[in-house]
Amino acid sequence: MPQVQQVEYFTYFRPDTGGGLDLNDGINFRVLHHDGLGISEFDHFSTGVPELDGEYWHGLRYKVKVITLDIHVKATTFIELENKKRLLIDTFNPSLVNVRAGRVGILRVQQANGTSVQFQCVLHEQATMPTAQHIGQANARYIFRFRSVKEPFLYEVEEQEIVYTGDSSGVGLSFPISLPFRVGSSGIFQSPVLNNNGHVETPVIIDLEGPATSPILENVTLGRRLAFARAGNTTTLTAGQHLVINTDPFAESVEIDGVSRWDKLSEAEFWQLAVGANELSFDIGGTSAATRVTLTYQRRYLGA
Repeated sequence: MPQVQQVEYFTYFRPDTGGGLDLNDGINFRVLHHDGLGISEFDHFSTGVPELDGEYWHGLRYKVKVITLDIHVKATTFIELENKKRLLIDTFNPSLVNVRAGRVGILRVQQANGTSVQFQCVLHEQATMPTAQHIGQANARYIFRFRSVKEPFLYEVEEQEIVYTGDSSGVGLSFPISLPFRVGSSGIFQSPVLNNNGHVETPVIIDLEGPATSPILENVTLGRRLAFARAGNTTTLTAGQHLVINTDPFAESVEIDGVSRWDKLSEAEFWQLAVGANELSFDIGGTSAATRVTLTYQRRYLGA
């Protein structure tokens, strides 16, 4: 078999246990070729304009992402080869995936430049593993294809976390870094700018720790906000209480100390981080030095 210079390393993490299988350990498995790390298929949405040439382009929607791996299975005996085939079947078993329960496969790639990205996936189609793919007595080459189970994007492995801490004067919050902002006596924490240098919009988890009253959390760049200022149903967090909002379209939630509280919302415009600079505005009353807002997110990429 011709030698192929290995520049990217793949690991598959099981949906049930989270255990990882190194597909490039050089002893048991080696990924010889791969396909699908580029931009996945997408649809254009456009309409014709009467009496004008061309079309008016509205936007696009990305479809499923499929990644193909050509894996060399190494063994010294045929029995060892059979055992490694069973290990692959057991690990890639699509029946283990349950999106509602949060159990998905994760395929991670580490590139030569040190960057690691991954995507949530399930086996895309049958993997027949024919004997025609055997090489000699105890080696084989098999093709496996994986498809995205939610967003058809790659995302960074490590979460990004930004923490805005309370102002000891009790009139607002302060930035972790120097940014253009104004803090008014009303408790308005204005114009923090957060940059998303990914390729597509990225959902966030917003964790507001009290004390706080009637928070309004807005992405000014997108013109969308989440408000908890419902008349007769005031949202008040005491010190140590947490209001946690997940803006992922596949997993939107609003909780106070782990209890669902959709009833507290007066405006429910769930927002993500746009590509590029995002101007945010946090209008929060009743803050103290203990108040903090934590934003957690993982940037999404079209390819790697």
